Parts: sequence; structure tokens; C-alpha cells
Amino acid sequence: MNLRFTATTEAECKDFLKIRKGTEPYTSIDEFIQKYPTITEDELNNCHITYRGKEKTYKKEVSDYVALSNKMGFVKFSPPPLSLDGDIKASIYFIQKAIECLQFARFFTMKAALKLDIDYNIRWAQGYFPQFYIRCIYFGTATTWCSNAFDQCLQAVYWG
Repeated sequence: MNLRFTATTEAECKDFLKIRKGTEPYTSIDEFIQKYPTITEDELNNCHITYRGKEKTYKKEVSDYVALSNKMGFVKFSPPPLSLDGDIKASIYFIQKAIECLQFARFFTMKAALKLDIDYNIRWAQGYFPQFYIRCIYFGTATTWCSNAFDQCLQAVYWG
């Protein structure tokens, strides 16, 4: 007896995000962009997306992203104007480096939070997998920068 099996696999993330225009059924973004290759921004804002079962308009998704961006403020630090102590100077240097790391972490966190990047950044015709994959890379990078910031804080405490 000769048995033959064939298996195919697909990334689960390909079904995380679906989009629809009007009352039409939800489709993947690659199908959507094939159907509406010249969609305007106003039309897109009125489309609905569903991400892991949560539905909202594209415009609402963008406004939620902007609100998150506004919540994640920049860190400000004003070092003392003059310090003669070498250890304190080193501590100030490491605090400034920690703040720099936090700014990088903020940037990559914001990129990771963007569920659906615009078409000219990541082509929608390629499906959702590239979008999700890039988000994962950004998240990992944000985590690394947070870890670096913590390390810089430990250095500042040590030298201070």
C-alpha cells in the first residue's frame, strides 16, 4: 500500500485583520486593494476593519493610534548646568543615554502599534502577513530599547 499525504500551512496572522467597504463582506487587505486599487482617503476612512474580532472604522483606528501617540510623551531631562564631580558627570551621561533609549523605544512601540500601515509603506497587495511580521520586528526592537534604557539607569545609579 502506497499512501501519500499533502499538507499546507498558512500563517495564522493572515486572518487577524479584515476590511470591508460599505455593507460588503469582510475581505483580506490584498483582496480589498485588488477590488479598490484607486480608493480615496475619504472612502477608506469610511471602511470598516476587524482586527481579532474587534470592529471599527478605519478612521477610528487611525484616531486611536494618534491618541496612543499623544499619550506616549517624550521624556525631558535638564542636567545641572555645572558639575565638577566626575562620578556625577558620568551619572548624568548615563541618564541622558537612558532618555535617548526611551525615545527609540517610544518610536518602535508606535510603529508596532500600527495595525495597518499605509499602502505605500507596506504594499497591501502582499496580504497581512508582511504587516504583522514588520510589527513583530518593531515590537522586539522596542523591547530591546526598553531593556537598554533600564541598563543605562542602572549605570547612572552605580556612578551616582
